[in-house]
Amino acid sequence: MKKIMWLVSIVVLLFSACDDTGGVTNPTGGGGSSVEADTIVKDSNGINIGKLLAGGSGYLFILSPFDIVYAVDWSGNFPPMYVNYYTTANCTGTVYRNHTYETVTRKNEAYVNSGVLYKFDSSVVDINNNIDLLTIPLITQNSQRSATGVCTAGIVVSQRLVKVSETTHSEIGIPNIIGAPITID
Repeated sequence: MKKIMWLVSIVVLLFSACDDTGGVTNPTGGGGSSVEADTIVKDSNGINIGKLLAGGSGYLFILSPFDIVYAVDWSGNFPPMYVNYYTTANCTGTVYRNHTYETVTRKNEAYVNSGVLYKFDSSVVDINNNIDLLTIPLITQNSQRSATGVCTAGIVVSQRLVKVSETTHSEIGIPNIIGAPITID
């Protein structure tokens, strides 16, 4: 049941990335076609970079060969998507991501903030690479760094924050450089 709820939440969150036929749009935003579950995504070198979850003219949401969800644009670049949160007043120390709105189990995720690649910390994921967001405690943040790197101090809010840590492409199961263009088999 948890797996179904996770898939439903991914579909709801990513619905805007699909065209109105429910298919994946091409890189220029043209009409899409239906894509079956577990469709393999490859880079221009023919390297399998995962299974397609959803996609649109801007980004593809992919489940990596190591079972980690990530987003890239059609050129293979990670978009700046998420804010990092800190308990310190100057955007230093332990890094967290906000998941106040989540109520389901979901897969580990990788993302870029300020040019650094992060994923959920190994201390918060289970042996199946899932995280149960209902078990995440409320933590008081004191600063946050925007996806593009701007630190804002003095924002004191208690919310569910998930610990994240720096990672590498190889720990996600993808090449250091994803060759463009990306293809969907």
